Amino acid sequence: RDLSISLGNARKLLASEGILMMLEVTNSPVYLDFIFGMTEGWWLYEDIDIRTEHATMPPDKWKTVLESNGYTDVACYSDFPENNVSCQTVVMARAEKLNIEANESDNEAKLAAGNWLVFTDHNGVSDKVIDHFKTLNKSCTTVEIGERYEEVADDKFTIDALSQDDVDKVLDFINRRGNFEGIIYAWGLDLLDRGLLSVETIEQGESQGTIMIMNIMKKLNETQYKKNPGIWVLLSGSQTVAGSPELINLSQEGLRGVSRCIVNEFPNYITTVVDFNDPVQDYEIEVFIDEIFAEDRVDELAFRGKKRYVNKLERISTDNIAQRAMKSVQAEGSPYTATISEYGVLDNIVLRETDKKTPASDQVEITVKASALNFRDIMIAMGLLSDEAVEGGLFGRTFGLECSGVVSAVGSDVTTLRVGDEVMATAPSCLGGFAYPMEVHCVKKPKNIDWNEAAGLPVVYTTAYFSLVHHCRLQKGEHVLIHAAAGGVGIAAINIANVIGAE
Repeated sequence: RDLSISLGNARKLLASEGILMMLEVTNSPVYLDFIFGMTEGWWLYEDIDIRTEHATMPPDKWKTVLESNGYTDVACYSDFPENNVSCQTVVMARAEKLNIEANESDNEAKLAAGNWLVFTDHNGVSDKVIDHFKTLNKSCTTVEIGERYEEVADDKFTIDALSQDDVDKVLDFINRRGNFEGIIYAWGLDLLDRGLLSVETIEQGESQGTIMIMNIMKKLNETQYKKNPGIWVLLSGSQTVAGSPELINLSQEGLRGVSRCIVNEFPNYITTVVDFNDPVQDYEIEVFIDEIFAEDRVDELAFRGKKRYVNKLERISTDNIAQRAMKSVQAEGSPYTATISEYGVLDNIVLRETDKKTPASDQVEITVKASALNFRDIMIAMGLLSDEAVEGGLFGRTFGLECSGVVSAVGSDVTTLRVGDEVMATAPSCLGGFAYPMEVHCVKKPKNIDWNEAAGLPVVYTTAYFSLVHHCRLQKGEHVLIHAAAGGVGIAAINIANVIGAE
């Protein structure tokens, strides 16, 4: 109906200096009036001060209207040198640059009294954030998941995770308090881990993640603030960092994806997605508080212990790619892991360099001496295992279940192993330079077996032994039928049966 209103609404949706591109009829032939003139929308326009004679406009008129509505760098492209001759024209224009940089007064305000809205988790992370805020003279209003909207106390609410009205009430409340500084969204930390992923937990992730954060942004975008509050979305183990082979928490990926969209589509609200370790460590919370009141903000960052990681694009050359592809590293003591570029062909399995990581409190780091190749690895590489079969397993879609090696580092809670111990273990990504099993998944290697023999014991021989000896009580002289005996477990079963004296 009114181009000024429509172009103004479009400008609000664009990022800072975003590009608007339209394909418009700019020289309408008479027959279009006979076709589209039969529809109501062709005659609905009311901006007769702009479109004085017809629903369409020539390119030079589009340029004038766009510039008068705050657009710059307007350009019109058609298939004729003279734009006004062409029936259709591609019109492009740039939105204005938004001033979202903090100044000195903003930095001073960060250290003054202010109000924060905290969507609390049940793991204690948000509680520790609130404790830090109190020492900085910050007031916190907390929001927990409940069945309905309820004001539990002056600064505590419960809301229905799917209710837009409940979100609106809470945001209106804190806006009335004044000096609304920011939002800490920690509900994503309560999403269940990958081992419990199911249809129900995916739906939980949708309600506590995507729908809730979108409801928050909808209300924020409809409200005028003296200064827009900052937004911090907290996650845990939702992504890998620095090439680490760690498994990600898939239940948080929807929230992470929507948060990225918010960063791009709502540039007037400075939003940062923060990924902590799984579980979150106390030190990470301390450095996170420092990050909140730092002068510079980034869109995404991750904390892994005392290390801070930021997503950045790095320019590379094809020469560097070729050199890295041909690069060789020492097999023992080098950080690398087996991965695959495309499932279905064994030739696609490649070794890629990774960064060493610090073992978790209940883990040890093993310098791998030998790894076993199992039929499971072949099935994964060939794409024969479904997502349900892999994600429901112990180590996910990684190569290598068992290995032998020397302990090179231990976690803070490890008591039965120390650096230098020769062990055999089960762990994810054993086909690599280092493995990171839990302490309970390691046993010391007997002196009378070599590294290769030890690498096949934790899974293959243990499976065969448990089946034949512990479960079946196989005795000398008994007969045993072993199907698919050419595999690792089958060969182990043959050897164990021979030792027992079975036929």
